[in-house]
Amino acid sequence: MPRGNLLILIDSFVLGGTETQIYTTVPHLLRAGMNIVVVGADGPLSAAFAALGCKVHHIHFPLGDSVPPLVWQEIEETLDDILEREAITVVHGHQLPSTRFVVRIAKRRGIPICFTVHGTYYDTAMLKAVLDDTAHIVSVSPPIHDWLQGNGIESIMIPNGIATDYFQPMDGSALRPNYNLDAASPVVVYAARMAWEKAEICMQLINACRSVRREAIPNLQVLIAGGGPDLFRVVEHAHSIHTNEGAFYIHCLGEQLDLRPMFAIADCVVGTGRVAMEAMACGRPVIAAGTRGMVGIVTPARYEQAIRCHFGDHDADRPITMDALTASITAVLSAPEWARALGRDGRERIVRDFDIHAIAHRWIEQYEQIGHSR
Repeated sequence: MPRGNLLILIDSFVLGGTETQIYTTVPHLLRAGMNIVVVGADGPLSAAFAALGCKVHHIHFPLGDSVPPLVWQEIEETLDDILEREAITVVHGHQLPSTRFVVRIAKRRGIPICFTVHGTYYDTAMLKAVLDDTAHIVSVSPPIHDWLQGNGIESIMIPNGIATDYFQPMDGSALRPNYNLDAASPVVVYAARMAWEKAEICMQLINACRSVRREAIPNLQVLIAGGGPDLFRVVEHAHSIHTNEGAFYIHCLGEQLDLRPMFAIADCVVGTGRVAMEAMACGRPVIAAGTRGMVGIVTPARYEQAIRCHFGDHDADRPITMDALTASITAVLSAPEWARALGRDGRERIVRDFDIHAIAHRWIEQYEQIGHSR
């Protein structure tokens, strides 16, 4: 007996933290007996979602504030047809540009809406205007929960889950030739969507790694994963450095559907949010640096801070600087035994607190509770 028909709305099937989190959770919802329909603009993850067993529908959602009335009407009618045809019992939105189109028709049909707030970048007035009092709000970290509460919006907190049975330590030595790496060179990995702050962090990381090579570790190699509108800036910066120094060591790989092979060969991972958590699950030392600032090397003494602020993505106590990144990378790579201990401790923490099986169970309970509120 199906436990409910869930419509998940995303702006686009791009490779981002929000979309990856949904992709990680969906298999557990399907196994629990839920029927899943995912709607968003076509993108790299469309086929992957369909392969899980979801029904996938493509709608190009306008991202700007001004939407022509006929476009709005067409999208609403398409969503209304999906709600009717798929007998949807709960709608779950993750981004405002797509969710705003479903609110009115879901309310008319008496279908409850859940909305997950993934960051503090929302305009709270718009958030309240779109969701009104019709939505069950979920926050993914304490800073987001507190920020919402400070703006008069109550939420329950369900953190992101990690597939720790997939992201686990493995020997990556045989994978190094796939990235044109020799057996001995230390490797720093950075993965993010190359847009806005994450692209700027990448530029600072490149500069920091150049400094590390000059001052401490001349054979350092850097792997950078992620697509996005600012990828060309990152590639141009790396090319400029290679030209000036006569050495190639910054590998810009573009979008990667699976980061586990990169984590397997990494001696250090710089990242935030899911990237940091997946890298820790793989037993790798992590330097946390995100849109809100820098946490630094994730040691046992910093676990609580790193987890609370989502590894610098939702809060931080200091800005990211090239000097801070340089010092952190040098410290990790210069003490391999300590780095391995950080990796072991980090995995234990992620398995204990963020394993996807437990997090997905909380979502199933949440959907059932929302469904009973009809």
